[in-house]
Amino acid sequence: MESAQDLIDDYYICSLEGNRAIRAHYGKNIGALPRDFVNFNSVVFWGSEASISFIHGWRILREKYKVTIDVRLSETAKKSDKYYIVKPGSDAFLAIGIMKVLIEKNPPSIVNLEEVRERVEKYDFNIIIRATGLSLNDIEELGKIYYEHKPLTVIGFALGRTINGGHSVGLISLLPSLVGLRRGFFYQNSDWGIDFNYLRGLHVSGPSRVIGMGEVGEAIESGEVEFIFVWNANPVVTLPGGDRIEKYVREGKVFLVVHDPFWSETAKIANVLLPAKTFLEKEDIVYSYWHNYLVYNEPIRNGPGVTEVELMRLLSKEYGISHPLIDESPWEAVNYAIKATGINIEQLKREKIVEIIPEVKEEVSLEPFPEPWELKIPSSDSKYLVFSSHPNYTNSQFKEIYGKRDAVVYNSDYEGEGELITKYGKAKVLFKKKEGLPNNVLFIFKNSLVGLDGKR
Repeated sequence: MESAQDLIDDYYICSLEGNRAIRAHYGKNIGALPRDFVNFNSVVFWGSEASISFIHGWRILREKYKVTIDVRLSETAKKSDKYYIVKPGSDAFLAIGIMKVLIEKNPPSIVNLEEVRERVEKYDFNIIIRATGLSLNDIEELGKIYYEHKPLTVIGFALGRTINGGHSVGLISLLPSLVGLRRGFFYQNSDWGIDFNYLRGLHVSGPSRVIGMGEVGEAIESGEVEFIFVWNANPVVTLPGGDRIEKYVREGKVFLVVHDPFWSETAKIANVLLPAKTFLEKEDIVYSYWHNYLVYNEPIRNGPGVTEVELMRLLSKEYGISHPLIDESPWEAVNYAIKATGINIEQLKREKIVEIIPEVKEEVSLEPFPEPWELKIPSSDSKYLVFSSHPNYTNSQFKEIYGKRDAVVYNSDYEGEGELITKYGKAKVLFKKKEGLPNNVLFIFKNSLVGLDGKR
């Protein structure tokens, strides 16, 4: 029997693997804070297109000594002082290789170097070189950079969704501790003490079932889903198989209700469309995946539409439904959820922005540290499709301003229209050659969500 928390964990498609890895090593998923960024003289961007997708951090770090590790020559790599192109899925091996270099230098570590040595000695440099595609000199150079510069390490979300993903994020996060840095990494700061399980109502009941976002198209096609309520999302475009939602709604096999402030592709095909308020038109409490402040969001106008809470209460009144989760004051719920932060709603509404002082433990655990048989060496015969942000778009947004983008797959070999085929399906795309891409790496901007044939 799955627990409610197991079901809730299925909601996370961005960073669950990395979050769990960092919590295992550090107790909480909290790394360097913005004020800490200023104190570093150098930075390693590991799998992060920071100059485009982390612009607030890039603004602080752009003048520092910069090193990029990625599977392609990214825009961030082009703007860095040094860059290293590795094979997709080999990041865990590279982190272990850097550890092997560091322990020979005997740095002032906050972890037991002999315990690290026992673990990394199981990995031969020849295996690491074959897995990463880097030379021994490259790996030693990176070890020297960590030893001499003690850089901040910015870890990209995408690493968690690659081969050996969870271990990769965890091992990379350990590197700063080997050179004496406490939480000298940034991945996602989110363990502020906010009780999200309470806000999700798990103290009363859990969901009976959760369908993974990548499985919604299949669930619709199999007839498991006949009614869809979409809340501030655009699944027709952003979900794999989203074209199936459109197909079955138009055929009358699925009834679609959308609550959204924007005239999205999903809103345009809805059976019922309910206007929502934007963040400029409603009260809210905002927390960050980066800085440690809670923010009281005040509306600047009373725009059209209804908030999420108002809609649920209107529906419950219409259907004559009474439930503790509907009847509870949302401000009382939030006040309870944030009490572990030491902040209350009254203070937050009065001061508008309040700092959270996170409690973090000093100890660093090396576990889980993978055995060699646990790490998969990526195949050199496979093609790997990688994604990143476009500077003008956020997923399916901003087409109205910058225009619709075609599904262009950048690569080193092919030019012209063709099909991109995986075990999950195929889509018609436009292939374009681009410098800086290894022959087994294909790159597409993540806002290019719809194939030339309409396939998602």
